[in-house]
Amino acid sequence: MKPFARGRLVAVVVGFALLSSLLAGENDTSWITKQAARLRAGDTDEWRKIPWAKSLSAAAAEAREEGRLLFIFSHEGNIDTGRC
Repeated sequence: MKPFARGRLVAVVVGFALLSSLLAGENDTSWITKQAARLRAGDTDEWRKIPWAKSLSAAAAEAREEGRLLFIFSHEGNIDTGRC
């Protein structure tokens, strides 16, 4: 790589680094704390409102009738802990 091209590349990389650090200043500790509180206050039981089917065949029939896709969710463990 030519010295001039290398110098330009370094200048561009340093410029992007400075720009990203300036933009990151918006996300300071108080912003992060507010976002964490907002997420904690959210409805974590929203998944319970999903109309679960008792069997795969019943779910497939209902999806066919409604002209919708079938989403299959499988888990092993305790879903309430978020570890599935």
